[in-house]
Amino acid sequence: MRGKSNKKFQYRLILIGSVCVITGIIITGLGILFISQQSIDRVSEEVGAKFIKQVQLNIDNDIEQLESLIFGLELDADVTGILEKSKSNPAADLEDSRIIESRLMQVDYLRSDIKGIYLIRKDGTVFYNVSSPSLVRNYHIEEESWYRQLQEEGKVIIGKHRPDRYLNNDSQVITYVKAIRTWENREYLGAVIVDMEPLVFENIFRNLELDANQQVFILDQEGNIMYESKESPLYHSVSSELKYLDSEQLTVSTDSGEYDVYSAKSEKTGWYIVGCTNTLEMTKNTEKIRSATLCIVIGMVILTVAVLYLLISKNFRLIEKLKEGMLEIRRGNYDIEVQGSSNDEIGELCGVFNSMCSKLNYLINTVNILENEKKEIQLKKIKEELNFLQAQINPHFIYNTLESISMMAELNDDEDAQLMSSSLGRLLRISINRGQEMVSVREEIEHVKCYLAIQKIRYEDRFEAEFNIQEEILECKIPKLILQPLVENAIYHGIEPLSSRGLIRIKGYHNEKYLIFEIHDNGIGIDRQEVDRLNAKLADGSDGEPYETRSIGLSNVDRRIKLYYGNNRYGLIIRSEKGKGTEVCVTLPYEGGKNNGCSDSG
Repeated sequence: MRGKSNKKFQYRLILIGSVCVITGIIITGLGILFISQQSIDRVSEEVGAKFIKQVQLNIDNDIEQLESLIFGLELDADVTGILEKSKSNPAADLEDSRIIESRLMQVDYLRSDIKGIYLIRKDGTVFYNVSSPSLVRNYHIEEESWYRQLQEEGKVIIGKHRPDRYLNNDSQVITYVKAIRTWENREYLGAVIVDMEPLVFENIFRNLELDANQQVFILDQEGNIMYESKESPLYHSVSSELKYLDSEQLTVSTDSGEYDVYSAKSEKTGWYIVGCTNTLEMTKNTEKIRSATLCIVIGMVILTVAVLYLLISKNFRLIEKLKEGMLEIRRGNYDIEVQGSSNDEIGELCGVFNSMCSKLNYLINTVNILENEKKEIQLKKIKEELNFLQAQINPHFIYNTLESISMMAELNDDEDAQLMSSSLGRLLRISINRGQEMVSVREEIEHVKCYLAIQKIRYEDRFEAEFNIQEEILECKIPKLILQPLVENAIYHGIEPLSSRGLIRIKGYHNEKYLIFEIHDNGIGIDRQEVDRLNAKLADGSDGEPYETRSIGLSNVDRRIKLYYGNNRYGLIIRSEKGKGTEVCVTLPYEGGKNNGCSDSG
């Protein structure tokens, strides 16, 4: 019954997926068809507009190149100097002609499409090179129809025409005229006339490929045709729409079909560059696209339904395995594994499931191990307390005995004996401390002072001790007997071997997180390797050497601190340099008096 339910859901999922996919494919196909049609139109427009724009840029660049060559004549000091002269003796004029001719030949050499180039001085003198056609006698530039425009605008560009200034040549040219003036006061010196052959248009179109459905015209400002890529009656239809060419795109219907017309106006010349594309030819492929799209949609529907069925069936087999695995987990069996061969989400789900089962087994084992370790730590701590309490049995008896010795020394006026026995008694009383593990910093410092009083008598004042303890930490609670063993270690291993007078500094302070004590001596110090070995030993938390009868070792103090606070951040660090003394730094937690009994006065 359960299998049938799964199958129904599986088939329902396949049906819903198929409907969604088929709907999506049909919508996608229609969208592709629509977008394809729009793309064809848009691409046609973009290609046509970009092509015409490129032609317009090529024309402007060609004119700019010519202007640069003429500008070079304007900058030539010899040329401007000759233009500023008036007619002189024939010999001078001949020399001036030779100079001008060489400059014009340079310009002519750089432009293969130049038919003739002339430099006309304001007094009417005409200079030209040998390759330029001869002008008529007594040619006067001021009689040209465009001369007034030249004076007003400084340059004139004349479209395709037949000038009447030649003696025996009436071919069509394109003329560029530029006035030359002085740089200081812009006084008119003369003009340059450049006649270019229509070959200039062929050069412009040389690297531009025209499609069979495209045609290009170049019209002057009056709409007269100067160039056409091929002869066609289409020009007459376009010329009638000339007034609309500033719109850059329009559609023209002719007997031969419908054309999209694109235009661009040259800023340099004022000419119109017009391109025509046959829209019928551009859209012939639409029917092919429609048929191809229909075939693709049908094929995709069949393929998608088949693939969808296979994938869903395969994934449902894996889901069934996962369900069986989960039932096993519910029964308490975590040692299971679901084999998923795919790399998709279902396969990843099988991997996650297997990892979860493995981690559950690991966590269960880890919990058992941690429970055992926790019991061992508790037992170790209890053992340490028992050892410490055992060490207090003898001090009780010794303390009572020392009280009697102190009274007898006082009766006999033996001050050193009285001070030593009294200090030792106070020291033992603080050590016992009614069996409590924590003492105040004040009590711990008092304990250290009693110990130092005894040792100073023993060592006959061979060392001094200085205390620098912040007032606000005196009431902080710390584990007892953590400073005295460090001071004892400084005396025995640092000061005692020293031949000079020793000095021990005990400093206590706090920052935001830590309570810090520093015990520094000016003794013989420790070499670097031994310091590294001791610090590594403390960091490892090893037990170190057993208790000695005279003092508690450094490792014992460090281990007690770590054991009490349960954190390896706290404990001892040793700093030393051979011959320069040793410093032991004790780090304990500090929380502004909230949890360790400190008065929060700082």
